[in-house]
Amino acid sequence: MPVRLVGRAAAVGFVALAAFQVALALGAPWAHLAWGGRHEGVLPGNLRIGSAAAAAFMLGAALLVTVA
Repeated sequence: MPVRLVGRAAAVGFVALAAFQVALALGAPWAHLAWGGRHEGVLPGNLRIGSAAAAAFMLGAALLVTVA
């Protein structure tokens, strides 16, 4: 499998995870699916900030695997 194709596939995965984290940061009621599943409904404020940071990190990772 060509390296470029694998990089694009990884980028798609990172963008999908980033979208999930953005949704959590904006208040999506999926807290049970993230951060260890210890919360129900919407994440508390500190974890919403963490989700926003995780989204930024994942978008950066997506950029790296497409450029490299």
